[in-house]
Amino acid sequence: MFLILAVFLSCKTSSPKLFYGLDEFRLSEAEIFVSGIQKQPKIVEISIVDTRRDKNEFRVNGQAVFNDTIQIDQPNAYSYRKRAKEIAVDENELHQILKNFDAMKVSEFKRESRFYLFPVQNYAMSPQLGYLFLLEGNAKVGDTLEAKSVIGDKIVLKKALQENWFEYTSL
Repeated sequence: MFLILAVFLSCKTSSPKLFYGLDEFRLSEAEIFVSGIQKQPKIVEISIVDTRRDKNEFRVNGQAVFNDTIQIDQPNAYSYRKRAKEIAVDENELHQILKNFDAMKVSEFKRESRFYLFPVQNYAMSPQLGYLFLLEGNAKVGDTLEAKSVIGDKIVLKKALQENWFEYTSL
């Protein structure tokens, strides 16, 4: 029994993690992503589907897509080209946005009215941690903002990274 438990735990601890850590965030890549996403207001949400990171799969506005042209379209997951047509976005721009999103090392992108949220750690029954890009208005460390896409609808700015960029936690 002990041997089985030891083997199970060793396998479990050596498996790759599902999400990025806060220390893996790449601000320079995030700046590039923001400049592209600001031109595409129809894209409101992006998240990583492929946690093993070998199939280049994402979820764009709720639809699973892959960011390559090698895979065959499936009913519930298909090429970024098809999704770009559905949401009336240039396919080359969507392709580049997904590449930039992947390079940032975050789990999600969520568009809010005054800012963009980039959740990094989001586990059940614990606060959501991530980064925020402020689009308009003034904010400082310690401010509480309303965020519709976060459980509890409120976030607190914990740390300023540079102008318009903050680390946040949900309440």
